[in-house]
Amino acid sequence: MEYKLIVAEKFSVGQSIAAVVGASDRHDGYLQGGGYIVTWCIGHLVVLVDADQYSEILCFAVSCALPYSL
Repeated sequence: MEYKLIVAEKFSVGQSIAAVVGASDRHDGYLQGGGYIVTWCIGHLVVLVDADQYSEILCFAVSCALPYSL
């Protein structure tokens, strides 16, 4: 059987997602069921960085799409 993997940011979010997709079988570090394996990390998956850490090219491309002038 094929499974779809879902990685949540923390345990509580993983539990919530698992309840929705029907992954109710508990294992060591993951929940499984309904064709899904739901696991989680400890800590944040994504961190914001300061604007000065972006390259000039990226900043120009993003600013072109914004509805205001710089």
